[in-house]
Amino acid sequence: MKILVVYYSKTGNTKLIANVIHETASINHESTLLPVDKCSIDNLNNYDLLFIGSACHDATLAKPMREFLKSMPNENTFIFAGFYTHSTTLSDGTARNKQLFSDWAGHCEEVFKKTSIDNGIQYIGAYHCQGKASFLIEKFIKYKVINNRKEWKTYKKELRLHPTESELISAKEFTKGIIEKILT
Repeated sequence: MKILVVYYSKTGNTKLIANVIHETASINHESTLLPVDKCSIDNLNNYDLLFIGSACHDATLAKPMREFLKSMPNENTFIFAGFYTHSTTLSDGTARNKQLFSDWAGHCEEVFKKTSIDNGIQYIGAYHCQGKASFLIEKFIKYKVINNRKEWKTYKKELRLHPTESELISAKEFTKGIIEKILT
């Protein structure tokens, strides 16, 4: 199977996940890894499976990736899966964590689903994990999102650890699961 991993990364978090997906896909398949600015829309149908990844900006995929997805042709022969990194809490756990995720990263997967519907492309799921924030994003989160001092202190300490080894393993498992789903 021919696989393309295309990604947009601002701080390196999404690139790290893209590399893990590419390395995992390369074990038994022909896999290509490209940043979105080096990927030609005209060549997408040369692949059976695309993993499309982006950093999360303003609760949605980053603008370069949204533009890439909007420019995809309607006549497609490939299947795609998504992945994204964000600096908010994960969507599981407390009601507060669920709300923060919904407010600050909740629209990312919606963009993948909309692309699937608008372009008639089979979409088979997404992976997401936290990534450490840039200095400016960290300040934004501190003053606009999590302004409770105690909550911020705990959050900041935890945020700087991501993506964790466990999240990298989960990205590998996600990749294997998507490939297996297509092959069966």
